[in-house]
Amino acid sequence: NPEQTLERFRAELEDAGMKDADPRHFFASIMGMILFPHIARPLFQAIAFRNNREAYEEFLLERKEHITNFIRLVLAGAGVEKPKS
Repeated sequence: NPEQTLERFRAELEDAGMKDADPRHFFASIMGMILFPHIARPLFQAIAFRNNREAYEEFLLERKEHITNFIRLVLAGAGVEKPKS
């Protein structure tokens, strides 16, 4: 159920101190991080990996952990008060 998914995102963002955050932006960012390497594979693999298929496959496997860690950092950092300049 899409509404339940967005509500869950909203609750997680609120728990992380991001009460005014629109969960649709967070969801779109996650989807982009997941989908972009697959959608843009021909171009990205050619430019960043010199068409080395094995290296790109390894990158995609590493990406799973990277995205998970990135989300954790964002949510953990959201609850930290920023220093005043």
